[in-house]
Amino acid sequence: MSCTQAARGGVVARRAAPAVRARRAARRCVARASDGSGIDVTDLGDGTYDVDIEKPVPIKFCRGNDGGCYIKELKPSPRSDLADFAVGDKVVKISASFGSEVWDAENYGQVMFAMKTRNGDVYMQFRKCNGDLTAIEAVSEDAAHQRERNSGNYGEGTKELQLNNYQRLKELEKERAEMFNEALGYFRESDFRKSLETFEDVIGLEPPNYMGDDFSRYTLEYKLSHYNVACCYGKLGEEGPGLEALRVAFDAGFEDYKKVRSDPNLAGVRSGPDFDKVMDMYDEPIINGSAIRALKKLFS
Repeated sequence: MSCTQAARGGVVARRAAPAVRARRAARRCVARASDGSGIDVTDLGDGTYDVDIEKPVPIKFCRGNDGGCYIKELKPSPRSDLADFAVGDKVVKISASFGSEVWDAENYGQVMFAMKTRNGDVYMQFRKCNGDLTAIEAVSEDAAHQRERNSGNYGEGTKELQLNNYQRLKELEKERAEMFNEALGYFRESDFRKSLETFEDVIGLEPPNYMGDDFSRYTLEYKLSHYNVACCYGKLGEEGPGLEALRVAFDAGFEDYKKVRSDPNLAGVRSGPDFDKVMDMYDEPIINGSAIRALKKLFS
């Protein structure tokens, strides 16, 4: 893709070449006229492909071992044929939040920010993994463990793997805690975008199949990070993504509704027209409007 560089917001931004913009506009029209899916993949011939895709994006992403953004799960539907995508493919470019610029995908948090704040279609360029999933595998089995498992015996290979996995998980916990504190630091410095991207990275490090001592399916860092992401969006004036972050926090078990209703960092989210409706779905309304209306009718 032919691009010209421009510095913007501390992130390398690239404006798509005229030919690329024309191709993207043309294929959007064709896709919508044909089946309404809004998905039309173009193979770029160098191990990459690009796509303009309508929101909500029917793909689940994860943070890779290198900090990048990878496809974790595909969610095909009658409106989204995802046959050209593959689990493990890496996002290498992403459309900017506004306009026709395209950013180099520097990390998972940045990609999530760009995708969630984008109005309209999202442009993405992927690098094919060709079946190599090492970038998104949390742990891997060594040859000794594989032989033992296949033979039904568990010995030194299994013990060594379990020890290595335990040590790796402890390292990830430490890395995640440091990243969480780093995100808080950015927030205190009013660098809300950097804070948001870092909190997204914390979310991307959520361990799979987690089960806490209280049978919670999500870690405390996951819940608090989504809440803090909502605060960042509130400070950035992004009411929609902020409210969605709150929804995810609530679904994960965050229940400090009093704080949500009073936190000044969420003022930009509370000002939206759907805030009360969402809050009433998770928390008992402070004043039951339906009951008041019924009483008024009774005594009118």
